[in-house]
Amino acid sequence: MSGAIKQLILLSNHRTHVRALGLCVPPKLKVGLTVLDVNTFASELNNEKNMLVLIDLTNLDAETKRLLQDKLKSGTASLALLSTTDHLVIDEIVKWPNVCGYFNLDDEFDIICKGIQAVMAGDTCFSSHVASQLDDYYRKHQPKRAQFDPESRSPYLKNISHC
Repeated sequence: MSGAIKQLILLSNHRTHVRALGLCVPPKLKVGLTVLDVNTFASELNNEKNMLVLIDLTNLDAETKRLLQDKLKSGTASLALLSTTDHLVIDEIVKWPNVCGYFNLDDEFDIICKGIQAVMAGDTCFSSHVASQLDDYYRKHQPKRAQFDPESRSPYLKNISHC
């Protein structure tokens, strides 16, 4: 992802610890954060470059998830997923466009903030387990010529890292 992130959007169903994250992140990272209700996102989400959208996947119903994925496919915003599940299925992660990070909401606050900072700087941030699974997934699903030509590989194969 190119360009510095200038805006953070947190889409959530306003669970207590996610709201706490929304209150604590701006002073720690010195960036503005807008918390939006995940059920009313469509009218309020602009989906621009230089924007990081944090999505709380906890208790997100299938229809809202599909609508979000469709809305985000048409833009250039970076995306980080938040969940309380340690091992979200890789097939689920790759459905999201422009995914640059995956954070477990049960992790320590400083770890989540460091991960968000990494994504804001243009890096990716995944646990080593998720990074390894993503690497395997994209190697299996890349075009044949990319297996022999590193320059034609998916950007994810070049940039997947863990934090």
